[in-house]
Amino acid sequence: MPWYPIAAEASIKEETLDVAPVRLTVAPVPNLADADVPKAADLDLWTWDQYELKSDVAAKLGLTVGGSGNATYKSRVLVAEFSRSKSIMRPEGQLRYGTAARLIVKVSNFEAGANLTLPFIAAEAQFNRLEASAALRIEGYVGASAAKQLPKFGSFDVESYVKLMDALNALTESIGADVDNIRPVRLWTWAEADDSGKAVDDRLTSAVGTMWALTQIAEGKPVAEALARYRDEDDTVAQDAIQATYNHIVNSDEAPGGQARARAKELLDGYKARHGFLF
Repeated sequence: MPWYPIAAEASIKEETLDVAPVRLTVAPVPNLADADVPKAADLDLWTWDQYELKSDVAAKLGLTVGGSGNATYKSRVLVAEFSRSKSIMRPEGQLRYGTAARLIVKVSNFEAGANLTLPFIAAEAQFNRLEASAALRIEGYVGASAAKQLPKFGSFDVESYVKLMDALNALTESIGADVDNIRPVRLWTWAEADDSGKAVDDRLTSAVGTMWALTQIAEGKPVAEALARYRDEDDTVAQDAIQATYNHIVNSDEAPGGQARARAKELLDGYKARHGFLF
């Protein structure tokens, strides 16, 4: 998605995050006297959206659950939100001001390839097949009635998911119609990315993924095992390179045959990849 949300607590420090396909700049909150903050009635962009973030990115954006910014190796943050906003051009980039209701769900200890949608997560959490926690946030809205719409719940499961979604839908009506109680805040920031450094990193990462795939083919491992055993499961560039190498040499989900293994060994030229080593 071309926009990334900014939470109030994430706007205190200046920092740049290189997140494809854009560069996210978390800058100090500008002087409201100088910024052309739109009025509530001027918020002309209405959006209902759902997106997924890596936990380290979500933590830097302030999109955490339970007040903790810690990101585990295998965790994700899913956000479902309704927003009403307006874009403003500023020297630091393009900003969006407005109001939003955000359901934030952090999920961890899930199986590789799991269907990370909110209904699936709620069902799996209910049977203790993964860990999930949630928070519902309202930004840029001061109407007292919002407090009555927040559900009381403990763990994130199917029942609490239904309550949270009902509350989120109810809040969309409040922040969408109650203009008198809307106080626009900065929700997102966006700037063009300089992809020169990233392009080099991607090529190097792709080379590592290719080397890993060739080693696994030479050892007769099927593609599913090669992908699962690659240390960084979140590295889509390397994962794509592994899949592409298998498609080129093996062209099957089955274990590589003798011809494919011989071809991989020939390309490796006596080298092979191991976690943390190149022999």
